[in-house]
Amino acid sequence: MKIHFFFALAVLAGPLFSQALLPAPAGAEETGWTGNANVFLGAKALDENDWQPANEQGEVGFELDFARRNWPVSIAVDYLTAAGKGSAYYYSQNYNMESETSELNVGLRKVWNHYPHARPFIEGGVSFARASARITGPGVSAQDSGGGTGTWLGGGIYWALSESFNLGMELKGSAAKADILGVTTTAGGGHFGLLLGYHWGGAPVKTEGQPAPARQAGSRPDPELEIERQKLDLERQKLELEKERLEFERRKLNKQ
Repeated sequence: MKIHFFFALAVLAGPLFSQALLPAPAGAEETGWTGNANVFLGAKALDENDWQPANEQGEVGFELDFARRNWPVSIAVDYLTAAGKGSAYYYSQNYNMESETSELNVGLRKVWNHYPHARPFIEGGVSFARASARITGPGVSAQDSGGGTGTWLGGGIYWALSESFNLGMELKGSAAKADILGVTTTAGGGHFGLLLGYHWGGAPVKTEGQPAPARQAGSRPDPELEIERQKLDLERQKLELEKERLEFERRKLNKQ
């Protein structure tokens, strides 16, 4: 993994993480849990110096984040697994290599829920990674695996297909080492992929000083608000009737 990849992520995400860790506004109400559960489909790039010709992997995984709706950040738990293969010629001989990696990434994810259709996020934490390699060729057959602990950092965006379904994309990098075939090598890498999954918790809570979102034309009215409106209409009608009754009594007294 190239060091400038992590440096770029750190530069972009550093100021956002400082805001993400600030406490929630005092007016925020605790109204239950919110979160996202997504399938990740994408690719992982391992360090070329350690893994070529099997440094490019296809990757799948499952990502989960959850929080109380007044928490400033969510707890994130992601599991990713990837595999790749390739061949190379050495001294006119063809050698095949297969690579497999997996990561359990645990940490924090800050999701901005203040937009109607897009929810950007940043993330980071601890990565528990494993990697295995298999090399075969003329007179050669070797296989080994190992694991290690490192860090991960990334970001992305969720798009709301509906109130409950997400489509998104994510870019992140992970750094972990593993001893394989007697060599300390990288088990983490660069990850890029699409997200598809489920969102629960509805719209963000309204905080003090924040205006309520306007209802879009053609959308269904809130049943509770509709009931309150009908109650106010009834009260208004009662007041009008009382006003007319008092006016009638006043006229009778004037005639007498």
